[in-house]
Amino acid sequence: MEKAQQGSGRFQALNPDFAARVEASFARQRVMALLGATIDHIEAGACHIRLPFKEDLCQQHGFFHGGIIGTKPYAASGSYINKMSNYCTDCIFDPKESIKENACPFTTLYWDFLSRNQNRLRKNPRMGLQFRNLDRKSNANRNKIRKKADRLKSNLTRKTYL
Repeated sequence: MEKAQQGSGRFQALNPDFAARVEASFARQRVMALLGATIDHIEAGACHIRLPFKEDLCQQHGFFHGGIIGTKPYAASGSYINKMSNYCTDCIFDPKESIKENACPFTTLYWDFLSRNQNRLRKNPRMGLQFRNLDRKSNANRNKIRKKADRLKSNLTRKTYL
């Protein structure tokens, strides 16, 4: 594994021991050992995980099984990004807001994604907290989030954020 770096580029980890925390968390995930996954590189804002090719992790046609590739997909709201990084320090958006003019796009898109995919995701026991928070939002606010998310996605282009 490459040596952990405190920060390359704009991102600075709030916890100076972030690499040790990531490694300890990874070590507790027994499925990663079962799959043969290893950490290749850790730096503030990124963790590269290597998954070796094994025939027993493939579908019948010889390609990696999608369930193996997606063992830990992760999405985060603006509040989580704000808590775990310094990206929000100079941002014009409010990471706790999802509807108003100054709403964080990450927060709006996060809640919209959960709302649109709740039939598929709600049964996952790891999603309990997220759905309890979603359930506290009124139908009117969910509709506002959906409309704002639709506007964000329709205005999103590669040129917008590069």
